[in-house]
Amino acid sequence: MFWGHLLTTAIEVHLNQLKSPSTLQSEAARRLVQSVRHAGRHVAYYRDCFRQAGVNVDTFKGPEDLKKLPFLTKDDVRNAFPDRIVADGTDIETCHYSATTGSTGRSLPFIYSPKTFAFYLSTNLRVYTMIGYKPWYNCCYIKYTAMDPMNVGPLFRFHHIPSVAPIEQQIAMLKQHRPDFIDGYASIIHEISRRMTEEDLELIRPKMILCNSEMSTVHQRNAISEVFGCPVYDEYSTEETWMVASLCKKQRYHLFTDNVWVEFLDPDGNEVKPGEPGEMVLTTLRSPAMPFIRYRIGDIGRLSTETCNCGSPFPVLESFEG
Repeated sequence: MFWGHLLTTAIEVHLNQLKSPSTLQSEAARRLVQSVRHAGRHVAYYRDCFRQAGVNVDTFKGPEDLKKLPFLTKDDVRNAFPDRIVADGTDIETCHYSATTGSTGRSLPFIYSPKTFAFYLSTNLRVYTMIGYKPWYNCCYIKYTAMDPMNVGPLFRFHHIPSVAPIEQQIAMLKQHRPDFIDGYASIIHEISRRMTEEDLELIRPKMILCNSEMSTVHQRNAISEVFGCPVYDEYSTEETWMVASLCKKQRYHLFTDNVWVEFLDPDGNEVKPGEPGEMVLTTLRSPAMPFIRYRIGDIGRLSTETCNCGSPFPVLESFEG
């Protein structure tokens, strides 16, 4: 079942790149309505919050009604997990469990259904193919949680390096696997690059590097690129919602509207105009087992009205910062 989901979603996310911007926008708005109504009907936390806010989800019509809904914070998630923020009837034992500690050191747990996890992995693959990944590349990913093995013979080889392991151990594992492609937290990869010796670099010679799951700076990426002698790309995501945006080969961020709905809000909670800075608030469109509705992540972004000559129909994210 999972592999069937993975195949169909991999095809879907790549076909989405062939759609028009207007089609992607209308499909995202439709999924937004479905996600909010599902959360209000089937998730105890949202049922209570929406009722207290005087919101009837049956009348929720789309993006214009989002401002009626309360925000969700990381503390809300911690306090409600799992009994009140996981959808009714969800068998947690069949779900993919993950967690992140973040800067506070406090665990933030969450789950995805097998279908959602397959979709998230497929969006990962799309990011990879956007920047030139090939299925025969040997890959190392630096993450808190390991994935189940995905390899098909010599294809799709991914090796987990724990993000909580000491830097010395991470370097030793990279030397063992000799990856063509490294994917992981910018801060960790940057620190690894600072510890590299000439002997290490004889064995660790990636063709490309992707930074993700936290904010990276141009300085960090340039420093990493100089050490490893390969291009370094950035993917903007959270562990909880997965893909938000990613750099294309033209070094422009594209907002993945088939995965999340993103609001850009001023301090009063009103939408800002494209090009103006606004707080980025996320609503997941593909996670019915544990939806994130109006999730505040604390980042500031600017949405652009420009298109990118890479050919992607996804909106351009002009900039963002923590």
